[in-house]
Amino acid sequence: MTPTLKIILATLLLPFLISCATKSTLSIDGRQEFVLGETHNSDFKVTAHNISDWPVRIVLVDKSTNQAIKEILLRADEIATIKATKGQKLLIKNNGGELAKVDVKLNNGVEGMRFQPLEEPKIRTLKKDSLLIELDLLQKALSSMHPGLYRYNSPKHIENIFDSLRSELPQEIKESEYMIYLAQVIQKIKCGHTYLNPWNLDSEVRKRLFGGQTYLPFGLEVIEGRFYVTENASEKDAIKRGAELLSINGVAMDKIYQQLKTIAKTDGNNTMSIDHYLSVWDYKNSNWHAFDIYLQLFHPLLGDFYTIEYQNYKSRSVQIAQVKAMTKEERSDNMAMKYGNQILEREDWNLTIVSKDLAIMKIGTFATWTFKNFDHKQWLANAFKKLDSLNINKLAVDIRGNGGGLTEPANELISYLISAPIACSENEKILIRTVKFAPELLPHISTGAKILESGLPKELYRSDSGGLYQLMVPNDCSHLTSFGLKESVLFWVVLAMYQLHIHFWIRQIPMVLQNLSAKNLVEIYKE
Repeated sequence: MTPTLKIILATLLLPFLISCATKSTLSIDGRQEFVLGETHNSDFKVTAHNISDWPVRIVLVDKSTNQAIKEILLRADEIATIKATKGQKLLIKNNGGELAKVDVKLNNGVEGMRFQPLEEPKIRTLKKDSLLIELDLLQKALSSMHPGLYRYNSPKHIENIFDSLRSELPQEIKESEYMIYLAQVIQKIKCGHTYLNPWNLDSEVRKRLFGGQTYLPFGLEVIEGRFYVTENASEKDAIKRGAELLSINGVAMDKIYQQLKTIAKTDGNNTMSIDHYLSVWDYKNSNWHAFDIYLQLFHPLLGDFYTIEYQNYKSRSVQIAQVKAMTKEERSDNMAMKYGNQILEREDWNLTIVSKDLAIMKIGTFATWTFKNFDHKQWLANAFKKLDSLNINKLAVDIRGNGGGLTEPANELISYLISAPIACSENEKILIRTVKFAPELLPHISTGAKILESGLPKELYRSDSGGLYQLMVPNDCSHLTSFGLKESVLFWVVLAMYQLHIHFWIRQIPMVLQNLSAKNLVEIYKE
């Protein structure tokens, strides 16, 4: 329906709506609202009946400040009565993408009514000239510091990736689209510990891009590219655990999956971790999921509701529902209320006895320094003692989604799984790409150790092939067992890279690249 036709329709409705106790039906297109009482100078009362399949919002607004006073979510077939004073107006909003119909009954004549588009959020744009400077910094940082940059790509390929991005950038780009561009570039490095890190992103940028009411109210498990509901924090209880999502706001889940794959971090050409990476399962407010972030960047939510198509497990019918988008905090609270607080404290390490012959040991991470009051040696000793006492002879160790961490808990676990020690090769090299950060990058770097800012002492390294440097650590493999000791040179070098954040402040948009793993700091070659 065109805006002109809507104005004519509103004018035709006027004689009916200003009549006492007259009922009329409003047809409100998606992303539109109907304004009622804008020029009215006395109190009025409205009874609204939503006769469409989608929710609408009724908002009472102070005319002098244009601030919302009260808001009602009117679901399908619900009825609500709202009273407005002479200083107030009423907005009937359709945030969805489908036509909504509402029966409206007034207690007396009301003046001032019209249709209008919903106000869209302001979008920040960035200029290409500034971003080209930032891309030069990013490429310089990666090529001079990232030890695994050329593990899966040739130098020429990396050069082509950045050249393509420079040529593809428009003269002006939304900051949300720029973040997608950067994420796709970083993903092509194929290092699972190098990514645009939401934890370290500037708080204002994070708030603008994915800090609002944009979160789908579900836990999701992705299996072979298909999205299944594991928990439901919405009010739509008809969406059961195990339901498959088929589309979101008219976009097929396969298309969404293919888009999200372009930003999903991987190690090399092993793509087995992508499904887990795109799943949504940790509802703590301190955590972030790629799905939550990039769904909103690829497909910005226009309104307060998601329209989804889904199919419950073992059901032959496809259902459609509108679910209210939530903030991350709202989803966390609703999950806790619905499933109990334990859902927020899922253990990354747990032992499940499946049968008298089989147990499953889940090791979700080796980053055990993030745990509170946790002793990995004691935990493993207790777990294997329990297995022995129950005479269980089959153990499945589940490390799906484990992104790595410290070597000590991994080695401790391995010690229970082998019958004899595994020898360490004494012909290994530990190689790094830089022994001193480039001066022009120092303003853009923060790190947990200063050793590479001032430069590594020359007696601690020597040049190697391929522009790399070999750390002069003991040749008896002791560095592998004393990795956590602060007197170890390797410890300080790893710490410098482990907590390395590369900040870009061009146009006040800090984008953060983080190299998070010792295994990606060092490249080990066997002679």
